[in-house]
Amino acid sequence: MAYIGKEPLAGNFVKLDAITTSATATYPLERNSVAFKPANAESLLVSLNGVTQAPLDAYTVNDTNIVFASPLTSSDTIDYILALGEIGAVTTPADSTVDTPKLTTGAVTEPKLATDSVTTTKIANDAVTGDKIENNPTIAGNLTVSGTSALTGDLTVDGGTLKVDSSNNKVGIGTTSPAASLHIDEAASNSYATMRLEGNNRGGQIDMYQGTLPVSSIATDQSGNMYVQTSGSYGSSSLTNKLEIPTAGGLKVRNAAATGPIVDIGTTSTSVADDGVIGGIDFTSGSASTVNGRLHCRQYGTSENAGYFSNELRAPNGNSLGEVSREFISQNAHGGIYIKRPMPSNIFYWRDVYKSMNVAASQGGTTFITLNQNDYYCSISCIVDMFALDTNYPTGAYYRRYGLTANTHTGRSTWSVRFTSITDMGEYNTGVSEVSSASANISLDTYATKSAGSNNGYLYIRYNTGSYTEASCTVRLSGMFLNTRFDDQVITANL
Repeated sequence: MAYIGKEPLAGNFVKLDAITTSATATYPLERNSVAFKPANAESLLVSLNGVTQAPLDAYTVNDTNIVFASPLTSSDTIDYILALGEIGAVTTPADSTVDTPKLTTGAVTEPKLATDSVTTTKIANDAVTGDKIENNPTIAGNLTVSGTSALTGDLTVDGGTLKVDSSNNKVGIGTTSPAASLHIDEAASNSYATMRLEGNNRGGQIDMYQGTLPVSSIATDQSGNMYVQTSGSYGSSSLTNKLEIPTAGGLKVRNAAATGPIVDIGTTSTSVADDGVIGGIDFTSGSASTVNGRLHCRQYGTSENAGYFSNELRAPNGNSLGEVSREFISQNAHGGIYIKRPMPSNIFYWRDVYKSMNVAASQGGTTFITLNQNDYYCSISCIVDMFALDTNYPTGAYYRRYGLTANTHTGRSTWSVRFTSITDMGEYNTGVSEVSSASANISLDTYATKSAGSNNGYLYIRYNTGSYTEASCTVRLSGMFLNTRFDDQVITANL
């Protein structure tokens, strides 16, 4: 477009919308069909009927209207109206005339923003990134985070209420220096560190795994019973691998294996001193009156008892009677169960030893029980009772009593043994002649071995039976024993 005089080098040059004339002097000014308000009449170039009009003389401006000096007619033509925007001068932009492309990068600085002028409505969602937040910011008031949050580095809550040690992958509660994967520290004096597990109509449970494989659990049920187990269902009566501590008292050990549970009390040391304590179960009472303790072996789920029992009076190192120690397991199962016991060296014991087993017919010199030398000297003085009941044809009941004295020592190659029958009721009952007493009988004898210069003496109590004798038999040894073991039980074995 040509200009009269030198072309302006600066200014907001805007051509306004065309105007259709009529019999009036006032016409609205519009740009893109929107009302336009020029700064003044001088900022407009107006061409009417091919002639440029003089500002103020030929027209004036009233807000968003142009007013000609005299009314026009429909035959007049307004060629154009050009808004110059105060050419070459520092001016105030017209309203809505400064848009985003007119602002250079970095043109608006913090001093140009009024206090509190940037509100949340002016910030687009997800517009503020982590890079725009200062390091170590302090947030006053509550912080609510929705969605997934990822934290890198340590986390400290309330000075030490909660600590996440990212370097060592440990969590501390009540401590800023956790020493384990989860470390709970109750700093208050004389206070327990507590952890609360609250179930719905149940107690709490802690499961332990080897990788993804469950290993064991600790749990309590709604009644307060506590369980430690490796399989099965809590609170069930079925045999499971578990340790149960009922609220009613006591302790239960359950095992799903056919061999049953084992409670092992002892030591791995091979140098237990004579008469040393390797473990035990202590039955105590708060009452001054006599209270008995009981070890009871019973078939599970029935009233059937089975086992072995022994009584002993101990006189340590040959002194007078020092204490009474008795163990008893009730017995009524066929054949019974024999529990071997070690004999500490250099200690005299008075004891009753019972062993039960089924004896076969037509036996001669078959070992029933073995007595073993345990130290340099070995001496035995006891009564040997034999009881037998034969429930097979023709049935029978037998009893024999013997006196036994025996001794040896390391320097000997033999034993000195006397085995004498005191009571002989070991033949078929008299008054019945179905079979002969030679075919229905039972008796005991002894056999001994020993090597000179060794503590390897063995004294065997053997049984002999007739061809019709197949019985349940119990042998009891009652008397004094010095350095004597039974059935080769070693001294360091668990009791």
